[in-house]
Amino acid sequence: MSNTKKRLAIGFDDIHPQRGYGYCDEYAKRLRALIKYGVRPTLFCTPVWHSRYNIMDSPEWVKKWKGVEWMLHGLTHQNPRLRGDSQHLEYAGMDFENSVKSLSKAKELLQKSTGQKIKGVRFPGWQDPTNVNEVLKKSGLLRHYVHEQGDELPVYETDGIVKVGYTCLLHELPQKVVGDLFVHAHISEGYDGKAMNALNQKNFENLLSFLKKNKDQLEFVTVSELVEEKK
Repeated sequence: MSNTKKRLAIGFDDIHPQRGYGYCDEYAKRLRALIKYGVRPTLFCTPVWHSRYNIMDSPEWVKKWKGVEWMLHGLTHQNPRLRGDSQHLEYAGMDFENSVKSLSKAKELLQKSTGQKIKGVRFPGWQDPTNVNEVLKKSGLLRHYVHEQGDELPVYETDGIVKVGYTCLLHELPQKVVGDLFVHAHISEGYDGKAMNALNQKNFENLLSFLKKNKDQLEFVTVSELVEEKK
């Protein structure tokens, strides 16, 4: 890689087989378009979404995703100890033993279903378990962290990665690539059951425009490669 090039990774949360939230044909088409362009997307998968949708029961769905890296996004994305809007914080307050047990099961399921070695995790709701560093070491996983504050503008982190949140693609991305980039998104349908609307269509078009404009300055990498580089 040329020293003048910056690395760019794109990750998608909440990947699982349930139709309606976590999968839709329109986003899948756009993901394939990014792959054809050269992007190497990372899919953050919840292997047993809400304790009902086990990825092992959907081998044909897994086969659809070619040219991607798989990483973990929890096991169930649910926390029975919490209620309301906080229920998705699966690992919030979870102790070492239960965290390792949960991640081990999730890792085993995702490795068996995809045939990939699973290298990392992003915790649901970006809430870490207790003793997160020890949990990661025991589980043999990298941790990918997304800044919780603000999706409206790019976040310039101390590790040199510019993190671009869900909605800030509507804003003008940096005209010049000033650091390694991580673009964060979801693949899901809206609450009305429609996959695409004016907002996320505009985001996607802006992303493609940015990639085309800056292609000579970028090297497309997976999230694990970006995280490993910054360790």
